[in-house]
Amino acid sequence: MSEGRYINVMPHPRILGVLGDIEFAAWQCLAELVDNAFDVFQSTTETGSERPTVSISLPTAQDSRATAEVVVQDNGRGMSLDEVRHAISAGWSGNGRHGALGLFGMGFNIATARLGRKTTVRTGGAGDSYWTEVTLDLPTIEASAEYQAPYRQVPKANPSEHGTTITISDLKGEQYDALRRANALRVIREKLSDVYSYLLTERGFLLTLNNKKLPPRKPCVWDEKRTVTRRGVEISTMQRIDVALSDKKACMACGYWNPLDVERCRECEQDRLEVRSRRIWGWLGIQRYV
Repeated sequence: MSEGRYINVMPHPRILGVLGDIEFAAWQCLAELVDNAFDVFQSTTETGSERPTVSISLPTAQDSRATAEVVVQDNGRGMSLDEVRHAISAGWSGNGRHGALGLFGMGFNIATARLGRKTTVRTGGAGDSYWTEVTLDLPTIEASAEYQAPYRQVPKANPSEHGTTITISDLKGEQYDALRRANALRVIREKLSDVYSYLLTERGFLLTLNNKKLPPRKPCVWDEKRTVTRRGVEISTMQRIDVALSDKKACMACGYWNPLDVERCRECEQDRLEVRSRRIWGWLGIQRYV
């Protein structure tokens, strides 16, 4: 038996197209891309004058399939070429298993491949003289049998501009038809308003869909000054929760929560452990209307 020999197990580029067969609704695809932008906003310590904003543009009834595009644009700090390379690599993620919304890599590839066959990422930071633009053309990549995505540098009109724009084109027929249905915008608007209600309300993030601001979906509950009495106990219509749990070591490899006295993860044996505080907080309320 010979040892010390290896085979290349890098997946075929066709896997990128296969990811697009995973059942994601259109709003879920958009949410994956919005998540990544909001994660950047939350991890950025600099506070500028610009409001953290993500703008989504979807095809309208007037757009033909040949010209229809889905565009998600943010005014975040932008990415370097190396960060873009990681961000679009299937399976890679710069986020840990805890404390982040999105997963660049797998989430990005599933979302974009589900909607269309061609994705262009244009990104740049404040002060850069150019945008870095990378194109993922799935049919071309599959035909080449290699993971190769061309990129170029596009001069900026204003070096102070920054952020990332993701443009998905060559939309799949079923997605093109779904996005142009009469109630498609309403459903997507309601879903995203609901999902991001906390960030839109408490963090002041701005999310727009076809140039219209998405309002947070706020709960309709009875005022917390009201009470009901049941079995002799007076109960407030709003119950606030703030419970501190014991600290544990979170495994950055597999996500398992470990006791503080271990040096390696009990689940995967990795030593990528970080002490994390844990807390359950929020509230429960009696809804006014069914």
